[in-house]
Amino acid sequence: GGNLAVRGAMLGRGAAGATRGLAVDLIKNVPSRAGLGGGSADAAAAARAAFLECSGAALEPGAGLGGGLGELGADCAFFHAARETGAALALGTGVELVPLDGPADWWVALITPEVECSTPVVYGALEAGPVTDLQVHRSRAESDARDLFRLSALEARAALVNDLEAPARRAIPGLEPWFTLLGEAGESHFRLAGSGSSFFGLFPDASSAAETLGLLERRAAGRGLGVRLSTVARPAGSALTSLAGDDLG
Repeated sequence: GGNLAVRGAMLGRGAAGATRGLAVDLIKNVPSRAGLGGGSADAAAAARAAFLECSGAALEPGAGLGGGLGELGADCAFFHAARETGAALALGTGVELVPLDGPADWWVALITPEVECSTPVVYGALEAGPVTDLQVHRSRAESDARDLFRLSALEARAALVNDLEAPARRAIPGLEPWFTLLGEAGESHFRLAGSGSSFFGLFPDASSAAETLGLLERRAAGRGLGVRLSTVARPAGSALTSLAGDDLG
């Protein structure tokens, strides 16, 4: 099957040395083409679940499972590596992963427009930058990532950068009204998630995050801008827990 969850389950079954059939039940809560890695997270979860089911015991999947997920996609391996804290640093082509301790007190306001972003299209609009010393870059990236997660939510706002924002704005015109809306609402600290189309902002508590989302939804509705998802969440253990208590899947 071409479905990432099915491919992940097959990978987990193979890593456990099993050949028996599996039934995969998938309930989607994360919108597609939204920069949230929903399909990749499904693959990582299915691989882990299949491995544990087929091994017949609560055995931790070995490194081979992460490597196999990397062949399905760098994001698949990321979600496996980051399952405990929700945080990991991706190096090289994205499959060299360093699990990190996540932020302790960040709340995330997440809003996904009806606009859909094609990852290949956005990357196609990315202009290549200068080649840097990769070893220096790797060392600095890990240090910067660890320092970032030590910051408060308000301090971290200014430190967040997404190099895909500029190419996404060039490639996907439907994003521009959202950048305008965020700026006019005084929420220009919101960053694009991945290659889009979701936007996220960091907050010190759930109530301020929810209040801001409500404001953005009302302003979006007034401009005829549709919303596919709006939620408040935070990194918590192995799941991204929403304000309503439901896990995003």
